[in-house]
Amino acid sequence: MPWEFRVFYEQAERVTIRNNVINPNHGDVVYLNFYLGKQKSVTITVYDLAGNPVKKLAGGTGAVGANLSTWDGKNRRGAIVVPGVYYVVIMLGDSRYVRKVLVVR
Repeated sequence: MPWEFRVFYEQAERVTIRNNVINPNHGDVVYLNFYLGKQKSVTITVYDLAGNPVKKLAGGTGAVGANLSTWDGKNRRGAIVVPGVYYVVIMLGDSRYVRKVLVVR
């Protein structure tokens, strides 16, 4: 064969959110999917509109490949948060991603 053709897929960091409108009273959950091309530090924290931390969802080192974190609409004490808009801040190494979540009742 005179030449060889190979396809290499290098996926950059990416963050997606599914189900960003939830009703915690019905058991709804927010799904945060993120992909890491290499192992790096991961911190995921939910904040209210005033910028106060509500709950830390993840902290540590993320694995290479697809990762998943969830939020059930509860604060760090286990109580359901008040309805409104919340920000999920995802730190993947030095990269920062912010996603909005609406909690309804």
